[in-house]
Amino acid sequence: VGHEDYRATAQQLASDRLTEIQNDPQYTNLVSRYDGPEDSVPGFPLYLRSSDLRQTSTHTVVTVTVVTPTLQDTVNQTIVVGAP
Repeated sequence: VGHEDYRATAQQLASDRLTEIQNDPQYTNLVSRYDGPEDSVPGFPLYLRSSDLRQTSTHTVVTVTVVTPTLQDTVNQTIVVGAP
């Protein structure tokens, strides 16, 4: 498995988490449900994923970070989710 494969997997894991958060119908509970590190990423034991949520009255800024010992840097992806 090459460096590019690990990076692509990390990017996909970050994207998957952002999609999960973006599609959660319980907007007012996003921070309590997703903010912080996950205990594990099912099926990907070498990857650590953490979500940082900053909520205001109008939107939530979500940044997901994925790290793995096989990559020297981290993968970060950020989206803004508008309040309903």
